[in-house]
Amino acid sequence: MAADPFLTYSQAEPLTDTEKAVLVGKVSSAQAPMRVLSGYRVKVTLHRKNLDPKPGRPTELDIGPLEKGFTVFSSRGGDTGDDPPRVTVRATVTGLLTLFGGGTIDLGTFPPKEGTAKTFSLTSDRRDLELELVAD
Repeated sequence: MAADPFLTYSQAEPLTDTEKAVLVGKVSSAQAPMRVLSGYRVKVTLHRKNLDPKPGRPTELDIGPLEKGFTVFSSRGGDTGDDPPRVTVRATVTGLLTLFGGGTIDLGTFPPKEGTAKTFSLTSDRRDLELELVAD
């Protein structure tokens, strides 16, 4: 399978003893104590734009919910009998504007002959943005 053009990964770095102790605190309980013998940190970056655009491939992510996954393999190799762990990245890709209060305008039920209207607010983190209404 081709590499995902929107995800990049750092080299795996071993966790420090302090980081392993923090991890033990997060995953252990009195009923299920756990020891962490080793662990690694990998920085995963999701990019809005394709870093290596090719003809026929998307140049940027679509706005809306996003879910991407990747598999983590060990350098040990060989068949351990276990499926390699799959990691899922979930995000919401936003544009210059965001619908205030959520991502849906609920028009409810209305008579088709009369139609309906609803006021909603758009927000942006860009101060220099000017909006213009364009007819379809």
